[in-house]
Amino acid sequence: MLGSLDVTTGDALRSFHDALDQAQQSLQRDEKRLSATVQLLSDLTLEVDHLKAERAPSSATCQRREALQAEKVKALQHTRHQREAIAATADHIQHLQAPRLKLTKRVDALRSM
Repeated sequence: MLGSLDVTTGDALRSFHDALDQAQQSLQRDEKRLSATVQLLSDLTLEVDHLKAERAPSSATCQRREALQAEKVKALQHTRHQREAIAATADHIQHLQAPRLKLTKRVDALRSM
């Protein structure tokens, strides 16, 4: 009976060692895939950084764009101020013309009587 137990235990140990070997081989394959993935990710990161650097405008271009943006803002502000001034002038003219229009209408009404 002990001999049978030894055989069973030996079989179980061999099965365990086989399973352990398979798990270690699987782990090694996974580590290789992970290493390849890390390398690929590193290569892609370098390529993306390179492409960004190529597309990034130079400092002179950035300065020119900022200067143009500032000019645009100034022009928009100037246009807004001009519109406000035109509206204020139109209101002032209308305010000055109002009494004259009233008097003209009154004179016309008196003449037609």
